Amino acid sequence: MRTDSQKSKKYKYLCISLLSYTVYMDFNEIINKGKELQGKFKSFQRDMAEEKIIGEASGGDVKVHVNGNKTMEKIEVSDDLWGAEKDIVGQFICSAANDAMNKVDELTKEKAKELTGGLPIPGDLFG
Repeated sequence: MRTDSQKSKKYKYLCISLLSYTVYMDFNEIINKGKELQGKFKSFQRDMAEEKIIGEASGGDVKVHVNGNKTMEKIEVSDDLWGAEKDIVGQFICSAANDAMNKVDELTKEKAKELTGGLPIPGDLFG
C-alpha cells in the first residue's frame, strides 16, 4: 500500500510522451539542470569577453582588435597607408573590422558547441 509521501512523489514528475516513448523527468532535476546551464552560460560570456581577436585587411596593413563581445579595442594602421586616400583607408578599416567580427562569430559557435555538447540550440542563440 502506498503512503501519502509516495503518492505526492508521483506528482513531482513531468511525463512526456513522444511517439511511443514515455519519459519521466523530475521537476527538481529540470530546475537544477537549468541552473547549471545558466552558470555555464555566464561563464561562457565571461570567457568570450576575455578573448582577443584581430581582424586584418590589406595584407596586415590594417588591424582591428576586438574582444569576444565584439567591442572594438584598438585599430592599427601601417605607416605605409597614411599617404593613401582617406576613402581607401576607411574601406580597409571596415574590411578589417568585418573580418574581426566574423572571427568572433566563428569562435562563439565553436565555444557554444563545447557548452551545449554539440546539441543544436533553437533560434541560433550563439550567433
